[in-house]
Amino acid sequence: EEAERRAELARLEKAKADAARAEAEKAKADRERLERMKAEVAKAESDKKADEPVKQEVAATSGVTPTSSVYASRSTAGSAADAPSDPKRKGGDDGFGGANAGSRPAPVAQGEGAEDKGDGDGGGGPRVLTFVGFKNVGEQSRVLVRTNDKVSYNVRKVGQNKVVLELENTRILLRNNQRVLDTSFFPRTAVKMVTPEEIEGASKTTRILIELSEEVPYEAKQEGNTVYIAFQRPQG
Repeated sequence: EEAERRAELARLEKAKADAARAEAEKAKADRERLERMKAEVAKAESDKKADEPVKQEVAATSGVTPTSSVYASRSTAGSAADAPSDPKRKGGDDGFGGANAGSRPAPVAQGEGAEDKGDGDGGGGPRVLTFVGFKNVGEQSRVLVRTNDKVSYNVRKVGQNKVVLELENTRILLRNNQRVLDTSFFPRTAVKMVTPEEIEGASKTTRILIELSEEVPYEAKQEGNTVYIAFQRPQG
């Protein structure tokens, strides 16, 4: 009986050590993945800055004012497809958190470096990120972020199958809002991973990095104090 008790204790200690080792390896892999993503975002921003003088020179010689290459037609009419799914159904057509469906924006294809911007009120001091979520709504997969007030933001592609949403003058105060959202298990969505991060600097910026399994059209929209990016869901 004593031998069995010792064997059981040894088994429990080994299981505990294995779990701790697995957790450490996962944390290390997550850190390495985040560092790689930061490097890719930094490289994309550096390449974009390097291209600016060339774009300005071409515009000056051609007499054409540079404009964004993103064009979107925004629909003001809703449809039955916009109705949210049952928020209690895990792994179904719902998502993390959820949101009320608004007007359905027409999908647009965007090239790397093209930006979609939104201007918030600008007053009232720094904003605070209060929610990060994901939801399948009709033929869209939506990444949603909510702040304590309307916020200025920009959206752009940064490399293959990666989109960045930046919230200007915005901080993340709760650790829970910095957690990575793994959305890959939801059916028929191109959104694979959502990583929130606060960027250090004189003016705080919150960056939401969205990894895709494939390139799909998308559009950003702001409704009150919620910004969402609607990605077209793949067929099939």
